[in-house]
Amino acid sequence: MPTITLTFDPTSPPELAEALRTLRLLSQAPEQSPSEPTSLDEATLHERITALIAGYGEGRRSYLGAVAEASPNAAPYAELAALFDSPKAIGGTHSSIERSWRGMGASTDLIHTGLNGNSSMPPEAAAMVLRVLQETSLPAKGGS
Repeated sequence: MPTITLTFDPTSPPELAEALRTLRLLSQAPEQSPSEPTSLDEATLHERITALIAGYGEGRRSYLGAVAEASPNAAPYAELAALFDSPKAIGGTHSSIERSWRGMGASTDLIHTGLNGNSSMPPEAAAMVLRVLQETSLPAKGGS
């Protein structure tokens, strides 16, 4: 997720106006659709998703499943936050998944998080996540 630093003098009306204009522009930026995770063949994608999911507990599996179930749309931030005790856990979960995914040789993100906190996944990866969760008898959104 990109980080933007906005520096301005809050006592200066022109600088404050420019900062607010910039924030409005950022908040209205269109969501980017996620790029394909990689150009992996189905067997390799299955192997990597299986390894990714096997390394996680219920919380991270639930997060992956919720984002995958929403594909090709984005999973709303409020629904993802409801999976955890703290909304801050979403960031750590997402970061951990992306580090693991990149560690497997991926060159792009598995999950794209928009400016509004909603998260999406390429349809090909989403289908594979749901397939692997089903194969391992793990519920996509948690459960008992």
